[in-house]
Amino acid sequence: MGGNQLAGLGRASRFRISRRETALNDRPLEAVAMLKDGHRIKLGSGVVLNFRRPNPLSGPARLDLASRHRTQPPVDGILFMGGRLILGPGPQCHIVCPGWEQQLILYFQNGTLCCRSERPFSVDGTEVGSQAEIHRGARIAAESLALVLEDLTEAKDSV
Repeated sequence: MGGNQLAGLGRASRFRISRRETALNDRPLEAVAMLKDGHRIKLGSGVVLNFRRPNPLSGPARLDLASRHRTQPPVDGILFMGGRLILGPGPQCHIVCPGWEQQLILYFQNGTLCCRSERPFSVDGTEVGSQAEIHRGARIAAESLALVLEDLTEAKDSV
């Protein structure tokens, strides 16, 4: 993912927007609308977001900032995690990571964030096999992938 950062906004499975000063695919909204993959959302006079839900069989979705506006703390996209989040090289992944050779799946189990992959990986430098519980700030690494789960609460406090 390079220098990209994503903000997570919890779990969800259905996504909708209201009509107040909002356009969907360049048309003013007449009523509440259900969002579909590829929809372009314009808020107010200029904030533009692209809605992505690359895998319709799972709950997660993503809002990408299409205009020059930025969030605080700065992020490249906003994730809505619904059930599981797939990271990997393919277009069906919620977060596409072109240099990776395997998929990594983040999911909740009994209220705990977990991670699994078809190949072994490590968490904070300790080999864990192909599945593990993870925590905020965890560094996850494997042969072709590496990521850190940043706590945006801490990042916001330091701005």
